[in-house]
Amino acid sequence: MLIYYENEIGMIRFGGGNERWNITDYSGLSLAEKSFFTASYAESPGQVTIREKAEARVITLRGDYAGDGEALSLGMRVLNKKGRLTVTDGVKTRCIEAYCSHFEMNKPCGIYREFVAQFTADDPFFEGAEAIEMALYSREDLVESKFTLPCVFTRRIMTSKVYNHGDVMTEPVFTIFCNRVSDSEEAGILLKNETTGAQLRLLYVLQEGETVTVDISRRRITSDTIREDNNGGSLIFFMSEDTVLKNLYLVPGENQFSVTNFAVESDMLVTCRMKEKYLEAVM
Repeated sequence: MLIYYENEIGMIRFGGGNERWNITDYSGLSLAEKSFFTASYAESPGQVTIREKAEARVITLRGDYAGDGEALSLGMRVLNKKGRLTVTDGVKTRCIEAYCSHFEMNKPCGIYREFVAQFTADDPFFEGAEAIEMALYSREDLVESKFTLPCVFTRRIMTSKVYNHGDVMTEPVFTIFCNRVSDSEEAGILLKNETTGAQLRLLYVLQEGETVTVDISRRRITSDTIREDNNGGSLIFFMSEDTVLKNLYLVPGENQFSVTNFAVESDMLVTCRMKEKYLEAVM
């Protein structure tokens, strides 16, 4: 098993064998700790659990360091900045955003120095190594080199199934790209997760070549085009009143999406990008 800690300063490899940072023990890769909120009633035995909450994850690595002072100095600078921990055995890979909350190193014993590195992750769930992206709405050309009239030249994909194979809900990023505008007076787009009932109605007219990004985790809707009529690219005020961004998460399993493009003659591409989340990173 290898554990990488990486940020803009550099990368540290924790592992076994010939690794400079050799791990002898670790903890914090299984289920995150939970807090339970309970209530007790005089007329009832025991208690009633009202809700539970997964706490921040603490990952502790213990081991031996064998290297020169220059490499150790670089390692200290890397650990001083927030970064990304990646745990892998070559087949299964899990990642988590974290920061080094505690580091301690003993005096040298021969060529080795014992160390303890403790990392804290505000979000206790691990992610997959790669993001998954799929189309929710698009237009497919059906024209071939030979055809006989009457025929259909295009097909619109307006419903899609998004599968979240992770253990918990995840907050995706939706991207809307306008290939061609419409002369229709009605505009906007409706994106709905039929599985949960949550929806986003965007009351905004995209221009040709414009891309709108809806980032659910950051609660942002932005355009890559700055115009006088789009609030400097921030489109949060173009949502309908019944839109609540935090509700547009993906539940584990199947999520059925429908997309309605009110500018019917326009050509749009709507995609969903997500990272599946997992309860553990046990290898």
